[in-house]
Amino acid sequence: SLSNQSNQKRKKKKNNNKLTIMSSIPAVISGVAIYQLISSGTLDILTAGYFNLPIPSQVAILAILFATVFIAVSISQFIEPATSIKDHDHDHTPPKHYPLTELSKCANDKQKFMTIFPMLRDEMLSHMKNNEMIPEALEW
Repeated sequence: SLSNQSNQKRKKKKNNNKLTIMSSIPAVISGVAIYQLISSGTLDILTAGYFNLPIPSQVAILAILFATVFIAVSISQFIEPATSIKDHDHDHTPPKHYPLTELSKCANDKQKFMTIFPMLRDEMLSHMKNNEMIPEALEW
């Protein structure tokens, strides 16, 4: 129904706006922090100090920074997992499995294509039906 489709579009637009606002917050925080470090001269001190460290210590600092980023992502997904799970509109069915044993028995590329064609055709028709393709195109 049209009203259901328009409701879904409004919901998607609302969620996209939320993601845009939420994803800009770290950029703003980073910008303010970098500005403070540059204007105070601390960035030069940190840079000189970092590059004067031995290589294993530099790698250790980078490892801590990367781990901190991954922890922050994990925490953010833990705080609000509902929106990231239920609000997207695709399913999570496993992908189709190609008939590998039949393909290995084929002598040439044409036989391989003919073996896999029915599955490809069905997938394409299913995709077209789900995306409101006109009936004439499906029949063709």
